[in-house]
Amino acid sequence: MLKHWDTPFASTLLPNVEVVIGGNLGAVTLRVSADRSWEVRFTDVVALKVAEEEWDDNRRFALQQEPNAAKVCSYRWDSSPWLNEIDQVRWEQIFSRQLSHFVLLGADHNVEVLATEPQISLRQYSGKPE
Repeated sequence: MLKHWDTPFASTLLPNVEVVIGGNLGAVTLRVSADRSWEVRFTDVVALKVAEEEWDDNRRFALQQEPNAAKVCSYRWDSSPWLNEIDQVRWEQIFSRQLSHFVLLGADHNVEVLATEPQISLRQYSGKPE
């Protein structure tokens, strides 16, 4: 079931989301522009999906939500079909951490990540162009 993922920007409907992939898929950062700019850093990524929200099947998110759930932009999808394709038992035996399916519904992109719990922080600007 799709459940509210408690993030500082959860109540922002359709925030801007930028995806930054490190040297390998294992490290992914989501830059979320809501009321403030946030960084969501995943360090143990198994899979990543970025889809143009206009063409993504958004109905599947609505069908998987708890009845009368508040509309938010960040979700955790327990027992998702995608998560169930991964050998979670083996993953947890090797890494001693639980995998989750995180969903972020953005203005232009929907982002889904199979990973362990990320770190969320305010985005710090260096003053240098990126």
